[in-house]
Amino acid sequence: MADGLPDAAAAGHRAQPWIAGTLASCRTESLLHASQPQLPLVHGPVDPEVAHAYARAVDHAGITSAPLHLVGHVIASGLPTRGRGGR
Repeated sequence: MADGLPDAAAAGHRAQPWIAGTLASCRTESLLHASQPQLPLVHGPVDPEVAHAYARAVDHAGITSAPLHLVGHVIASGLPTRGRGGR
């Protein structure tokens, strides 16, 4: 967590039900855009070209899918998953 966050923001961050080793898609999008400014900003629904651009960036960064979950609770483990590039 970043230093200097207001107390309310820090408390909200600590209260989130995180799944270890995962990153929310909205944060992933923001970090990818910050590191690759050529990626288009996303506002609402995306078209296939924007989705494909982010899919390539996610693959290039080595990011994989989180387990099936609901908020902070994993639904099942041991289910088959798609590997990188398995679209």
